[in-house]
Amino acid sequence: MYLGHNASMTIAIDDKVLEVVEFERMTNIKNGGCMAQIGVKDPKVIITIVKDYLMNKYRVKRFDLLLMNHHDLVCFRRGIFLSEKEILKFMDSDRFELVHHQLGHMAGAFYQTDLNYCKGISFDGGGSDGNFNVFECQRETGVKQLEFIGGYTIGMRYSEIGQYTKSIRKEPGKNFFESEALVYPGKLMGLGSYGTVKEEWFPAFEKYYTGNYLIGTDDINANYKVLKTEINLPDGEFDGQLEADVVATSQFMFEKKFDDLVRLYFGDQGNFIVTGGCALNILNNQKLSLERRIFVPPNPHDGGLSLGFMLNYLKPKEALDATYLGPAVWDPHTLTEYVEKYNGQPYTFHEIAEDLVAGKIIGVVRGGSELGPRALGNRSILCHAAVPGMKDILNKKVKNRESYRPFAPVCHEAIASRYFETNPNSNYRWMSFCPTVREEYREVLASVTHADNTARLQTVTETQNDWLYYLLLQVHQVHSVPVLINTSFNIAGKPILNTYRDAIWMLENTQMDGVILEDYYIRKL
Repeated sequence: MYLGHNASMTIAIDDKVLEVVEFERMTNIKNGGCMAQIGVKDPKVIITIVKDYLMNKYRVKRFDLLLMNHHDLVCFRRGIFLSEKEILKFMDSDRFELVHHQLGHMAGAFYQTDLNYCKGISFDGGGSDGNFNVFECQRETGVKQLEFIGGYTIGMRYSEIGQYTKSIRKEPGKNFFESEALVYPGKLMGLGSYGTVKEEWFPAFEKYYTGNYLIGTDDINANYKVLKTEINLPDGEFDGQLEADVVATSQFMFEKKFDDLVRLYFGDQGNFIVTGGCALNILNNQKLSLERRIFVPPNPHDGGLSLGFMLNYLKPKEALDATYLGPAVWDPHTLTEYVEKYNGQPYTFHEIAEDLVAGKIIGVVRGGSELGPRALGNRSILCHAAVPGMKDILNKKVKNRESYRPFAPVCHEAIASRYFETNPNSNYRWMSFCPTVREEYREVLASVTHADNTARLQTVTETQNDWLYYLLLQVHQVHSVPVLINTSFNIAGKPILNTYRDAIWMLENTQMDGVILEDYYIRKL
């Protein structure tokens, strides 16, 4: 288990991983965990709920082993229990082992590949073993740390810029640690494409991205205070072209710092793993993929840590596909009720494809939920990417997102290169890269083409998600461009939903046109 932000629990029986529960899906608190600053008042309650859910579902009376992080042990001792014996009693466990944070990230990534050997880096805001570590991974012997790179907290520096940009900061809290800063990076990546990288700011940003994170005495990070002074930023929040230029320059320096620190370890590596929360920076991933084969797991953030702890212990001989290892819906007993009340009907893929091409916006709730921050077809909102103005339509009718944030396209892996400038160094299955949209398709795919002409692409094969694969096949029967928009199915400000109840709420309270609940299609009445 992992109890920080983006907390999760993973269960394995007889060396087989069965399910991973991200706490946010249970609490409905985005990025939720056992930290007071993100809305959790009593950690014991949510820990008990998730533990009991897994024990009851898989008929477990007691756990042989509890794997957790060093910070989890501190959390237990400070906020819940005093002794290790009390912890084990509460968790119904015989013993526990501690696993370091970055090691968990790397093990979680490596054992989701089919590689026998590679090197990689895990980097994020920080953990029990730092925030910038290089590893060597071998299938037979496991994951070994090669290098701890101290003195750099580039993930936190990147996020903090969002604290001062008016278009991004909408969350409460007077300082970086009290606000919902975890949502900033995704917004920053979108906004930066509208800015210009300012070379005259490089020395100031170089200084900003170097050194440990320093807490100021007046709720302003000491490093940011220097940056603000050197490039003459206004006090408080700022907006307009200035914020776009600041964000663009920050992204450039983030990539440069990463390259400066890590290039030594690339060597002649044909494969390289990038994981940790900063591996969600798809712009950096895309740049790296132009030189070498990069693997980024679908769950590189802290939500994948409990899985990483488990895989580090199990050391599976074959790759684990954890894409849809999240839980099924919490309210399966309500399916019949909703189908009857809303006249749900069995459907054909052709029927859904025709509605999508006609401009309908349809939510999907099927099977196990995605493990990770991105909806990949089982908890998605889908619409046709070639419908003129669909980005604005989707935002106006359903998502209400900032206009500078792009939507992701999904298409068959076999034809992705027709529409996007893909390369063999990238696995596009999990929206971890942003290839350029081919010039001849930028107009027809305007709804998924960002300001920099890229798109956060998802591809799919029959074996990866047969339902989505066959739907796209039928879309191609109806339209010459079989590309859909895929965005997360969630209530605004909430994590990806995991109940039929929330899906129906979305149908009733937005301008969505329909929802698919397992094998039934409910059209708006």
